[in-house]
Amino acid sequence: MYDRERRILILGDVLFNSILNIGGLFIPPAAVTRDYETSIISTKRLLNPKVDELLLTYQSSPILENTPQMIKKAVTTAITQ
Repeated sequence: MYDRERRILILGDVLFNSILNIGGLFIPPAAVTRDYETSIISTKRLLNPKVDELLLTYQSSPILENTPQMIKKAVTTAITQ
C-alpha cells in the first residue's frame, strides 16, 4: 500500500526489520519464503516509488529515515548471499 501524497509505504512480510537481533531491513530468508528469487525481484520494485516512511505491519517501529537506502541495502545483501 502506498500513500503518494505522504510518501508512506505500508508492507506486510515483504521485508523484515531485523533477523536474529541483527538490525536493518532484510528480505525474508529462503527458509521462510517459497520463492526467494521472486522475493528479491518484488523488493526491487519498491525502489521506484518515492518513499520517506516505511511501515512494516508485523514490526515494532516504523522506518522514518533513509528508507530508500535501507531498501536498496536489503536488495543488495540478498543478491550477494
